[in-house]
This record gives sequence, structure tokens and C-alpha cells, in this order.
Amino acid sequence: MERFLQEFINMVNSFGILGLIVISFVESSFFPIPPDVILLPMMYLNKKMAFFYAFITALFSVLGGVFGYFLGSKFGDIFSKFFDNSKIKRVEVYFKKYGGWAVLIAGFTPIPYKIFTISAGIFKIPKRIFIIASFIGRFSRFILEAFLVIFLKDADKFIRNNFEYLTIGVTLIFIMFFYAYKTVIRYRHFEKFIIKIKNLNIWLKLKVIDRVGFYTLTMFILSIFILMLMFEFIEDHGFNLFLYYDLKIYEYFIFFRNPALNFVFKVITSIGNFESMLILTLVISIILMKQNKKDISIYFVINIFLVWIFNEFLKYLFKRPRPIMYRLIEAKGYSFPSGHAMVCLTFMLFICFILENEFNVKSRLIKSTLVILALLIGFSRVYLGVHYFSDVIAGWIVAIIYFISAVIVWKNLKGGVL
Repeated sequence: MERFLQEFINMVNSFGILGLIVISFVESSFFPIPPDVILLPMMYLNKKMAFFYAFITALFSVLGGVFGYFLGSKFGDIFSKFFDNSKIKRVEVYFKKYGGWAVLIAGFTPIPYKIFTISAGIFKIPKRIFIIASFIGRFSRFILEAFLVIFLKDADKFIRNNFEYLTIGVTLIFIMFFYAYKTVIRYRHFEKFIIKIKNLNIWLKLKVIDRVGFYTLTMFILSIFILMLMFEFIEDHGFNLFLYYDLKIYEYFIFFRNPALNFVFKVITSIGNFESMLILTLVISIILMKQNKKDISIYFVINIFLVWIFNEFLKYLFKRPRPIMYRLIEAKGYSFPSGHAMVCLTFMLFICFILENEFNVKSRLIKSTLVILALLIGFSRVYLGVHYFSDVIAGWIVAIIYFISAVIVWKNLKGGVL
């Protein structure tokens, strides 16, 4: 049997990425061999493509999970005959008690994911929760493998001997903190403290903690993953292509430089400086407080600071050097993604959201002006020679993902239906 499996794996490997796609898809619904046995050798042979292979594996694993969900929903009675009834009952208990978290854990750990995909269909778990949980679980698993392959020496031996234990350990730590939180809030000693927090009426509500958790994790994982994929192509797989256009755009901006534009773009870029954004954020917060908009005021401040911290984390993660030629201003730190582009667009989108939802201001002119200003701040970074255009694009992408996720979390915390 072992020889047969080895020959089968070798055969699938011969098909390259197509074999990886097929195994990733079918394993999520009925096939016994996990895609890791195909994915890892491909990563070792071409580390520059590791994140791309991880993306393909995760994507088709989730699609296969959706197919398993469909099979479970349509042919649940038939499929239940092929699985141990006690396992099915156990999964049903998991779903009723933990909802999408059970799917997420199964997607990340060695627990047979296919059992949960089919069972999710049988027990009619909401499709949205199932897809989000599958997305987080599978992408987290395979992206982690890519990280280890690229950045860890002797990754082959480490993953072979410890990866399953690592995923279990991460999951247990997460569960431990989750239950520690739920336990702490039940202590009467903390009742007054919890009442004060609940009076803010914006976070830590148990009835939405699962959904908020899903949306928040999705936001960070999706943002990081898209940037990883983009950065891999920029720095390795398609470096010449991206560098070519980055330099062409860079030269284009330099060509149009003149004293008047230099002054204008220096003023525009100063709006996005840390000091300016700090002052603007505090001013907006105070205005909202005076208008008795305490909840959104606090939420706004928290998110602007979070997106700034997130940007610093991403820069440290990717460590792309800034352009060194033809700078008109000095800038410290790494280049990818652009902090001015990311933070300013998030800031302006939040202002648009607050104006419409808190003050019923629906003027397209005002919203367009704010967004255009954010875009000009991003362009100013390229014009002044402190960022490549791909840095700015990446900053805008993450800003949009972050803003959409933050709005979803806000509406759930406020009891909105999404």
C-alpha cells in the first residue's frame, strides 16, 4: 500500500501545478491524500514560487471544500453511511457549539478537513461562515508552510517532523486565550469593569464575538497574503517586469518636476505625515465627541492607529528598500507598502463613512474630494522619490481591505445585519 501511494504521489508530481490543483480540490471532499505531500516538494524545488503554490493549494482546497459542502447538503443521507456515525455526531456537536470555528480549526490542523466540509453541508452551516472559516484555516496552513520553507533552515526536516504539532499548538494557544477571555468576563470581580466597557457599546459583545473574530482574522490574513503574493512577483518571479514599470513611472514623474510642482507635492505629502495625521485624527475625534458620537469617535481613533501599526509591521515583514536616486525629501524606514498611501486612504474612507452614516451627508463632491486627496498623497510619494509606484498600489489595496473589514466589524458590533 505504501509503495502504491508513493508511486501515485510521484505520478501526480509529474503533472506539476495541475496535479497540485487536482489533489487540493479532491482532498477537501473525499480523497485521503493531503495536498501537503505534493505542495512541499514543489516549494523546495522552487522557493521563489512557494507563496504562489500555497495560494493555488489553498484556493482549490477551499473550492473543494465548497464542493464537499454541496455534496453534504444534497446527498447527506447517503454520505453519512460511509462515515462512522459517532464521528458524524461529534462533528454535529462541534458545529452547534462552535459554529465556524470548528471548520477553521479543521482547515488548519491535521483533523480531516473533508469530514467537516461534508458535515457542514449536512448540518446546514451558513455558507458565508463556512467559506470564511475554510478560507482562514486553509490559507493559514499553507501560507505557514511557505513561510517555513523560505525562511527556516532545514525546513524539510522541521516540517516533516513538527508541522502537525505546530498547527495543533497554535490552535490550542488560540483556543486557550479565547476561553480565558470568556472565563474572565464571567467573574463577578470584573462586573463593574465589564459594565463600563459595554457602556461604550462598540466591542467585546459575546453575541458577535465569533463573527467579529472571523472578519478581523480574514482582514489581516487576506491583506498579508495579497502583499506576499504581490511582493514575491515584484522581488523574485517577475522582478524585471515590475521593476521596469516602477522605474518607468518613476522616471515619468521626475521628467515633469519643476519648482512649482515640487512645492505643491511637498505640501500634499505633508498632510500624510505622522504628525499631521495624528493631529487630524484627534481633531476629528474631538468633533465627534462634542456631537455625542462617542462610539464612532473611539472606533475611528483605534482604527487609524491600528492601520498605522499594521503598516509598520508589513514594512518590517517585507523589508523593501526605498528608491535611493533623485529624492526631493528624506524618508526613513522601508518602502513596501507605502504608509502615506495606506493610512491616508483608510483615513479618508473612514471620514466618508462617518459623514454618510453619522451625519447623513451624501454629497458625492465631498467624498470624491477626500478620496482624490488621498490618491494625490500616494502619488506625491512617487513624485518626491521616496516610493516606487508598486509600494503605493500595495498601500491602497490594504487600505481598502482594512476599511471594508472595519466597517463590517462596526456594523456587527452595532447589531447591523450583513
